[in-house]
Amino acid sequence: MKGLDYQNTFGIDLDTKDKKLVKFYVKRMLSIGSIIQKYETKKGWHFRVKPNQKMTLKLYIVMRDYCGDDPRRIVKDIVRIWSKQSYDHLFMAKFKGQKIYA
Repeated sequence: MKGLDYQNTFGIDLDTKDKKLVKFYVKRMLSIGSIIQKYETKKGWHFRVKPNQKMTLKLYIVMRDYCGDDPRRIVKDIVRIWSKQSYDHLFMAKFKGQKIYA
């Protein structure tokens, strides 16, 4: 997947391997869109979600929290957005340095 495939998507950093909890949050992700990418990490899972509708910044933040995203990562991304750095650092690092735009 490259560039445009990531437009209007967001990443979820789910820091758990608890199967019931992962299943709970996956159901939430699927209730707002489709999961276009997932992979396991040392502490849990990373997901890329493509919502079924366009979202405002406020809704984007709320949906990430709703889907179980790491709260510290949400705050860091809000600061990046305010400073006009709109790319997702977590997923950028995981995909060979390619900038993945949210």
